[in-house]
Amino acid sequence: MVLRLNSNGKMIYLKNYTVEDMAGFQIVKGVADNGESIMLSSDMFQKPVMKLNGSDVYPDDVLLINDVTYAIVRRNESYVAVNNNKILHLDEISEGTNLGNWIEYPFIYVEEENEKIVEDDSNAIYTIFTDGSCLSNPNGAGGYAAVILKDNEEYDRVCGGEDSTTNNRMELLAVIKALETLGGSNKNICIMSDSQYVCNGYVKGWVSAWKRNDWHTSSGAEVQNKSLWIMLDNLVATHNVTFRWVKGHNGNKYNEICDELAFKEAMKHKRVG
Repeated sequence: MVLRLNSNGKMIYLKNYTVEDMAGFQIVKGVADNGESIMLSSDMFQKPVMKLNGSDVYPDDVLLINDVTYAIVRRNESYVAVNNNKILHLDEISEGTNLGNWIEYPFIYVEEENEKIVEDDSNAIYTIFTDGSCLSNPNGAGGYAAVILKDNEEYDRVCGGEDSTTNNRMELLAVIKALETLGGSNKNICIMSDSQYVCNGYVKGWVSAWKRNDWHTSSGAEVQNKSLWIMLDNLVATHNVTFRWVKGHNGNKYNEICDELAFKEAMKHKRVG
């Protein structure tokens, strides 16, 4: 989804978005390409509905009020702020309300990138570079990242992290989250990972053997990270997926990007003190 703002014509790509029904409104929620969380309603009205701190407030503005994000929408011929089925009438929001960094985003245009949803992907080739990072393996802060290419052009990025994890968990989650983000079925996908642990699960047939043995190794021990392997295998089964190992820290553009993003995510989850 692309949002075009009427303040300066700026375009923001909204990825990983969902459309939910909240208190009778369709609310779009997602993460912009700059990492900012965005929520807006399906109503597109242009007349300012109130002034706040000397600035006009438009319908479909996103307001951050006491660390809670609200979307301004129309209901029964009046405008209200909606968040998680909680409704604030605008007369409850006064000049004295502590808004913090409220976001003035008067949305005037929304267009769906329908080609991502309805186009024929049978001939498209998706290449997904992934990486995981753990600052102190095991049980340290960790991050994962993926860069998705479609026909050799960057299509999307995915990243996240955990407070206490392992490097192998992050490597697996990078692939899982990328496949979940891509969605759909029967896509032609090549996973490029610098983790032999991840690649060998399929290249050397580990996963097939584990499944035949009820997710136990040849020694009888339960497979480590079993739940993640099952999640990954279920996703792999819906597409045409191949795995290729790429040497890390060897100048591959997208591997280096993933490495940097995964490390940044790990740092976000690093305990202070």
